[in-house]
Amino acid sequence: MTQHLYSPESEMAVAGAMIGLDSANVMDIVTDILVPGMFHDHNLFSVATVCFDLAAAGKPIDLLTVSDALKKGTRYDALGGAQWLDTVFDRGCVLPHVRHHAEQVRDMYGRRLLLRFFREQAANVESAESAEEVRSKAEFALAQMARKDLQEQDRKDAVAAVLHKWDNASVGRVTGINTGYSGIDNYFSLEPQGFYLISGEQGLGKTTLLRNILEHAAEHKHPVALKTLEQSTEMIYGASIARYAKQSMWLLRAGAKRDELERAHNAAEYVLQLPYYVDDRPVNNAKLWTWARRMVGRHGCKVLGVDYLQCVQADDAKAGTEQRTTATADTLMQIPKELGCAMIAVSSLSYQGNLRGSSHIGYNVWAHVHMEWENKETNVVRANIAKNRFGPRNSFLMHLDTKTQRILEHGGVEEWK
Repeated sequence: MTQHLYSPESEMAVAGAMIGLDSANVMDIVTDILVPGMFHDHNLFSVATVCFDLAAAGKPIDLLTVSDALKKGTRYDALGGAQWLDTVFDRGCVLPHVRHHAEQVRDMYGRRLLLRFFREQAANVESAESAEEVRSKAEFALAQMARKDLQEQDRKDAVAAVLHKWDNASVGRVTGINTGYSGIDNYFSLEPQGFYLISGEQGLGKTTLLRNILEHAAEHKHPVALKTLEQSTEMIYGASIARYAKQSMWLLRAGAKRDELERAHNAAEYVLQLPYYVDDRPVNNAKLWTWARRMVGRHGCKVLGVDYLQCVQADDAKAGTEQRTTATADTLMQIPKELGCAMIAVSSLSYQGNLRGSSHIGYNVWAHVHMEWENKETNVVRANIAKNRFGPRNSFLMHLDTKTQRILEHGGVEEWK
């Protein structure tokens, strides 16, 4: 059946157009849609590979340059030599039809991938330990397949993207998403594909800091999502409502006055308008992938948060704490790389004051904010940027306002020497 899942006419039309008289304009279209590996015909794959290589090198693409490049390999005569290449040239489509044929080649490639995927999953059904294992592995495999299906980013586009970010930074625009805390934003912002960590002992306000960062992003129209594994969805939204109402969450629960309740109801309407999605269902690493893909796919979330990573269940019931936490840290690193969002995770500490469960966590993150008490009696917390992959570290003070569920900056920024 696989042999029917390709279009020889479209593959020939695209390959011929790439070596045609309008090759430069054709390549501008084709490189936005295809990579050479999407060609089913191996001979045309060879032609496409040569054309992409010539384009990347800034060299002209025509019958002469393509034939010279093919002669350097071992397949030129096997392909049919100059006569066969002339046939490919003659059967190339005109420029207005290139996009249609290129999209047809890509579509057939996707169909072949899906067919192979479903055959592999069918073979796994009988050997798997449970239906959930089949489902989770299938979802993960689909995500990996989607990643392979993505076209490669042209190096010029990648360089242009970097320079665009730097140009914005030069006029005061951050290159990523602001956290709302100058002690952090002056040193790094939340970048697509970045993995960030917040750690500290119990009661310091780690969850509050994460929630406030997500709220700030949502206020600025960046969709965000939180996987809360310690607190319930109701508690998280309740804390957000109390914050915007500037009310004590404890007093609201105990029985607030009418005017205080009115402010809470108004704040609730505001929170419901924010692109801010909370889910408290327990997950393992496979289900964490599912949640992340849904949040990015359905809501376009730019920042994801997980509170906290040691609460993610093990995929393997026999895995020890170190192995389980290492697997979760790797998952939290891979998710933003796969989906193009930023990921913030909260980590608890062991009784010895280390990242609980795995020293591997700190190696994966782009930046690590470690919280510790500066003055416990007055709720003053010191936030240390203990790691910053792309910049200096620093330390600054914050105030934990437990009444209104906020972390406020307290004092200036003290840069580490």
